[in-house]
Amino acid sequence: MRAGDAVTPDAVARNRAFVERLNRPLTERGERTAVSLFSGILGIEIALGRLGFSTRYAIDLDPVAKAVKDANARHLGTFPYVAGDLRSVEPQEILEVAGLEPGELTILTGGPPCQPFSKSGGRSGVLDERGRLFARYLDYLDVLRPQAFVLENVRGMVSSRGGADFRLILDAFDESGYTLYWKVVDAANYGVPQFRQRLFLVGFRERIRFAFPRETHGSDEDTEQTLFSDVQPFVTAGDAIRDLAGVVAPPPYSGQFAHLLSAIPPGLNYSYYTAERGHPQPIFGWRSKYWYFLLKGHPERPSLTVQAQPGNNTGPFHWDGRRFAVEELRRLQSFPDWLSLDVPYYVAHRLIGNAVPPLLAEAIGASVADALDGRELISKTDYLAARAAATLRVRSGSGAGKGKAKLDAPLAA
Repeated sequence: MRAGDAVTPDAVARNRAFVERLNRPLTERGERTAVSLFSGILGIEIALGRLGFSTRYAIDLDPVAKAVKDANARHLGTFPYVAGDLRSVEPQEILEVAGLEPGELTILTGGPPCQPFSKSGGRSGVLDERGRLFARYLDYLDVLRPQAFVLENVRGMVSSRGGADFRLILDAFDESGYTLYWKVVDAANYGVPQFRQRLFLVGFRERIRFAFPRETHGSDEDTEQTLFSDVQPFVTAGDAIRDLAGVVAPPPYSGQFAHLLSAIPPGLNYSYYTAERGHPQPIFGWRSKYWYFLLKGHPERPSLTVQAQPGNNTGPFHWDGRRFAVEELRRLQSFPDWLSLDVPYYVAHRLIGNAVPPLLAEAIGASVADALDGRELISKTDYLAARAAATLRVRSGSGAGKGKAKLDAPLAA
């Protein structure tokens, strides 16, 4: 912890370093190409743009996401962005618009709707029509035949319906012939000021050896015990937004329980008002509400996950007892300051909460690019041995938010 450092030179320097990192420009378009499905506000594509990839096509059902892309074309580029249903656009049409032949595309990206696999979405999995859109992703994979693909989703996809959904999805991708690797990662371990666990499924057209990127950030315990001297402390919410204090206009927060928020200490939630926490006049029963109910962020820790569809009492709230402003939410998700979001507050909240943090996507994308450059092949024997040995290990702890994921497995025979 770095208590009491809100105005120290070190705190100011950390803030400046973070802002400079997330505001790096996209590079000149290179030979590597990308096609984006379920694109949203292009968190993955911003990351790939910094790595020299040229996005040739993007599609998302949400017309507001397309409007955001169009408003930011000066930074993002002028590639086609279609606001439409993926099921109504044929893969061959994408190849024609993108000016590509089958097999020429470097990387296909996308995160099918996560709601069917999340707790807030009821975890209906593939029983929900949206949960079956991964099959449409496979249609594009079969026709475009990219060198690699990256699919992102919530951690809950792994355990949806007792793991049955993930096994079904893996079996389907297994039939594509791609060499598959998967991992649940926490964005905070890659310099994002937010604990946000997400599943990444990465595939290669050839049997290429691949390793997910080494974690670059960790808790105080991690930085002391690691063998790597360059592991840095987590980027905290305070590190990310310190320079915005006093210059943002957060929306008003009102409601039945809004008056309770100011007294809750940073890092706590409604449980502050329970007998178990020692409150002299308890208002709520212990564990009677969901975790994010009146949850207040802490300036000396990464934020907990920014929700796409927050209820009136759903946090994380700012430690000053208010909602985070759009500019602050954008920082917590590691989007650059130049990304204009000239839309109503809760629309911007949804777009940000649904997005892949660019700094996390950049780490994944860089590892994919390195694997394609190295083209080191893995033997079938080694591959199957690694697959058989793969396990899910989640370590909870003071520096790990709701649990730190350690999940890494190749998955194709």
